[in-house]
Amino acid sequence: MQEAERQEAARAARKAHIDELLEQSRLGARYAACTFDNWQAVAGTEGAVRICQEFAANKAGNKGDGLIITGPTGCGKTHLAAAIVRDWASAGYAAIFQSVPELLARLRATYDPNSSDAAEAAIMDALGECDLLVLDDVGAEKQSAWTEEKLYLLIDRRYRENRPTVLTTNLDAPALEKALGSRAMDRLLETCGIVRVQAKSFRRTRRDKDNGRG
Repeated sequence: MQEAERQEAARAARKAHIDELLEQSRLGARYAACTFDNWQAVAGTEGAVRICQEFAANKAGNKGDGLIITGPTGCGKTHLAAAIVRDWASAGYAAIFQSVPELLARLRATYDPNSSDAAEAAIMDALGECDLLVLDDVGAEKQSAWTEEKLYLLIDRRYRENRPTVLTTNLDAPALEKALGSRAMDRLLETCGIVRVQAKSFRRTRRDKDNGRG
């Protein structure tokens, strides 16, 4: 077996293991269909879309570089992140989309002896080992020393192993650092480009049109 074939087989085995633990990409019904092709183009978002597309295309050449996708609520950050996950997953990579509030709830649930969820270590291992991890809605969680430590451990592990991480957040850099802590933020700023989605809320724009205001 050639080296390229061995690497492909190892990647496929790792993806199968991670998918088993985390129910595949965890995009959910709303975001499972999100692609770059069905992105609703809005003035001011062209640069953000281009950067995300280039990131998605550079799978094989990625050495641990990620993105911080930031912007107001409803501007399309999650759509872009989901499109990246779909692009990587369709190419055979283990790409995971994980809502941060949901992740923390899952971790807390593992402390319940009656929980049927995977153990905390198994969840953290899967998220730490996948080829691409998207952490969606960072900063929406209630801040505490516990949440900061869990997110730091995950970000630090991926940083040390040169695995790319993409974050979406409504927060600016100072507020994001307050939410994550300086240790995690330092690692993210070293490896992640900041992508600002400058658009009004798609949801509110659609609602205003439906109400005859636009």
